[in-house]
Amino acid sequence: MKKIVVLVLLCVCVGAFAEENVSPTAGSFGLSARIAVLNDFLAGEEWDLFKNPGTGIGLRYHAFDRLLLEMILSGGYLFEENETDPDYNYITLGLGCGVYYWMPSTGNLSKYIGLQVLANGYGAFGEPSTFYHIIAAAQFGMQYNFNKNLAIFGNFGIGGGNASHGLSGGGQDDRYYIHFMPPQVGIVFYL
Repeated sequence: MKKIVVLVLLCVCVGAFAEENVSPTAGSFGLSARIAVLNDFLAGEEWDLFKNPGTGIGLRYHAFDRLLLEMILSGGYLFEENETDPDYNYITLGLGCGVYYWMPSTGNLSKYIGLQVLANGYGAFGEPSTFYHIIAAAQFGMQYNFNKNLAIFGNFGIGGGNASHGLSGGGQDDRYYIHFMPPQVGIVFYL
């Protein structure tokens, strides 16, 4: 919650330096940071472990005026209170990429729609097993540019995935599902 408050305060303070009719153009490159909101709300008890990692950093590149490419490095930490395995703490690392159709507007607010693919690995402290989670989701988002160097964004989506868990006896537990991707908010610093 503290991270969201800091993000909102930063956006309010930066609003004083806002420019009008600013949108990234072809060749724009930015560094992004994001946090998932409502992550706990959207994950059911059975799928508690396989939710989208809560934080991430990324690179955004506007290849053309209407094409946004994104690389994401995500991570998170799941405490002992998780429903899947309450005896262990988990750490997760993931990689992802996104391809979006960018719809610039006449003002500072732009919209985008596209496909995002995330692959995450989860490891437990004190347990040798590892979990894997791969999801592909249709993403819908908006980005507001304060000026040519700073923007905030938010997105959400729906997708399907596969969660895989290696069993101690040598087997594999695979689960396939469809679910909502947790909404994410973030900030982009364009170079």
